[in-house]
Amino acid sequence: TVVNVADRLNPQVIGSCLVPGDELTGVDVQDTVAMAAAGTEGVYLFSVADPTQPRVIGTYLTDDWFVRVRMVDTLAYLSVTYYQELMKSAGKTQANQWPGDIRILNVADPSAPTMVGMYPLAAPVTGLVASDGLLAALNRESIGPDVVLVDDSDRFQPVVRGNYSTPGSGSAGQFVDSLLYLVAGSPGIDIINVVDPDTPVLLGTISVTNPRDVAVRDTLVYAVGETEFVISDASDPTAPRDLARRSIPYIGTSIAMYKNYAVISDGSSTSYLDIYDIVDPENPAFVGRYSNSAPLGALTIINNAAVWSCFTYGIAVVDLSDPTNPHAVCYFQLDGSPAGVCSIGPYAIVACNDPGFVVIDVSIPETPVLVGSCETPGYGKRVAADSEYIYVADHRSLIIFQHHLFSNAVSNDEPSTLPGQLRLRQNYPNPFNPTTTIEYDLPRQENVTLTIYDILGRKVKTLLDNRRQHAGRHWVIWDGRDDRGRVAASGIYFYRLTAGPFSESRKMMLVK
Repeated sequence: TVVNVADRLNPQVIGSCLVPGDELTGVDVQDTVAMAAAGTEGVYLFSVADPTQPRVIGTYLTDDWFVRVRMVDTLAYLSVTYYQELMKSAGKTQANQWPGDIRILNVADPSAPTMVGMYPLAAPVTGLVASDGLLAALNRESIGPDVVLVDDSDRFQPVVRGNYSTPGSGSAGQFVDSLLYLVAGSPGIDIINVVDPDTPVLLGTISVTNPRDVAVRDTLVYAVGETEFVISDASDPTAPRDLARRSIPYIGTSIAMYKNYAVISDGSSTSYLDIYDIVDPENPAFVGRYSNSAPLGALTIINNAAVWSCFTYGIAVVDLSDPTNPHAVCYFQLDGSPAGVCSIGPYAIVACNDPGFVVIDVSIPETPVLVGSCETPGYGKRVAADSEYIYVADHRSLIIFQHHLFSNAVSNDEPSTLPGQLRLRQNYPNPFNPTTTIEYDLPRQENVTLTIYDILGRKVKTLLDNRRQHAGRHWVIWDGRDDRGRVAASGIYFYRLTAGPFSESRKMMLVK
């Protein structure tokens, strides 16, 4: 559609041209040629020499999903999502959440556009495994490598090293020294030597039916699949041997170790939390079960409690002090749907689709306290943490956060206190390129707006728009882009936090 905006108070449609498909997802114009991305219908070029009669003069068609276009001289740059792979992933509808490529077309002759270059985009990051100085970014979407190894010895400048692919897909795992135990889809658990992260080497595989999670103690490997619980001896990682296999009457989702017990969660409608005595690894004995009414997911252990993510309401806290009688002591509501969960000290870090992750103090299991949250660009999928950093797989990327949970020497016996006053902190790093974190404290629940402005006072990006947030510490990431997705220029910017009657601004600098 061509609109005459000479009178901006009274714009008038003066011409239009129909193309196949339900919608146009992006458009750009250069001189008398317009280019439009039509989703799965490809890209169309139009002559707008006569704006009252635009007409198609060229096309570029593939089976992919074209999202945005930009024309520069005789070249056109297209953002493309792999449509065929998108359709394989049930329930996903937002194309820009999925990998693809930047495609470059020569449009010197707009009637015959030709591809002259392509830059592939990264695979999704749906899981992660963390160790000292090495991260494994996992991808279970069957697009790109299943594992990307990242050297994070310098947390502010992580470096991609090697990658590893399996016949299945990477979904979970654990590092033990120089070995990565990877939940590798249909084969089972792959044991990978990562002493040289540039060239990871497969040593052996433990067969598990549709594996979901793994835990390792010394040389013993405990794995849970959709229908079985497997214990293996991997003292020789090139030839791991089975010690025990137990059928489970549900969909095993996650496994965690508690003293001499293995705790297994059930992601089906039965929603069990089963406990096995593993003192004798060749004869694991079922000792107790907790049943819930909603499907449960990832699992972590804090002191004598299991913290369990529930897709429908938040987390369940289950007392394990008597393994023969596990029972819930608290259900904690979260705004977003939780996915992964991990723990550090008395804190549970829960990945959510909105916000990216939250931090909950579970030092008193009956009364958990939300102490902070963080918005990330994508959807929180998996988390890991150590005494200084939180690592988040948010589907779009792997993000590293520095936290201060233990800066005040918090005791495991005392719950965290909520902030006494509303405070906007200085962003970090500052100066930054390309991302920075904005941190603030809320002493009570408030509606929060967080906005970025340039030095002339023009709005650049709205990070939060009247978002209702709980009391506690919160973090928000700005990726250096404006509301239209364009990369912001180097220079000084201001960020303003408004929460109820409170409003404060701080200055930051983007340097390229």
